[in-house]
Amino acid sequence: MATKKQVPGKKLDRAALDRLAEIFRAFADGTRLALLQELKDGPKNVGELLAAAGTTQANVSRQLKILHAAGLLNRETRGAFVSYGIADDVVLEMCNAACGKLSRAVAHAPVPEIFHPVAKRRSARRRV
Repeated sequence: MATKKQVPGKKLDRAALDRLAEIFRAFADGTRLALLQELKDGPKNVGELLAAAGTTQANVSRQLKILHAAGLLNRETRGAFVSYGIADDVVLEMCNAACGKLSRAVAHAPVPEIFHPVAKRRSARRRV
């Protein structure tokens, strides 16, 4: 029987817990997860993300806005284009943790580490 790890540290106050809930809500959408999966290899603009999302440009832009507002994405304007990238590697770690849970729950259909970050991403080091 596996034991659960205790996370050391202080308890979060209500404001911090509410902020954390906002972050988790940002993960709670298949389109947003597809966008995060596409961005794991580096920054892309809306046009580059359209095919992966399988939805309209307006919806992709809306979902990117939600991810950015939650602090999960960086946004950089390059001329007429806006490029989005993963704000911090912890975003990908959270996705991998969820995929691992899913993999354990559905042992007959393992889920690969689709969110494994590439060795060095330039966008993760810059805050925009």
